[in-house]
Amino acid sequence: GAVAGHFGALAGCGDIDDVTVAALYRPVTAKAPVPQVGPVAPQYSDEFTGGLEPQWEWVREPTGQNGLYAPTVQDGQLRWPTQRADLTGDSDNASVLLRDAPAGDYTVETKVTLPLGVNDVRNFQQAGLIVYLNDDDFLRFTHVAIWNTRTTEYGKEQVFAGRPAYGSMLVAPPSDTTWLRLSHRVFAATGEHAYRAAVSTDGENWTYLMDVERWI
Repeated sequence: GAVAGHFGALAGCGDIDDVTVAALYRPVTAKAPVPQVGPVAPQYSDEFTGGLEPQWEWVREPTGQNGLYAPTVQDGQLRWPTQRADLTGDSDNASVLLRDAPAGDYTVETKVTLPLGVNDVRNFQQAGLIVYLNDDDFLRFTHVAIWNTRTTEYGKEQVFAGRPAYGSMLVAPPSDTTWLRLSHRVFAATGEHAYRAAVSTDGENWTYLMDVERWI
């Protein structure tokens, strides 16, 4: 709050040069607005009523012995058994189901049923959404079992110092059936892509991740 006074420099044994003064940063005092979701874009959506649409493509399509891990489409649902596989670190053996995203701003939403039970350690069974460039550059947003907890985890992997590095944060508690959203926007000045995660247990009321966006 001071509007006048003095400042200086002090050194026991050394040289001081180039003393500069800069204006204080402008603090952010308002939350980022909640993303507004528009009408459904049919060309980018799938209700799973007639098999997988041709717009989908697999990275390592799951088959397994006698089709153990092969997904099926039935009654408006994609049924996909979890695999003993992962994408983080040097694993890179999990199956990924992808389709192209629209240009510009959009929100992708899915309803996930993953009955993990309670108390049992079921590391790290999970299902959800992914924004994928390659096996070492992706965002992953899932309902996941971490030891005897059940949570929604929003993580990113990228290469750092020559090796893949993964970090994550927790969003909100899930239920056996959980709705997940990722809202995307592009910063016009830089071309950066930002994604914001949200969780719902009823498909109507949403909890957004601490007003935090991640970039890819």
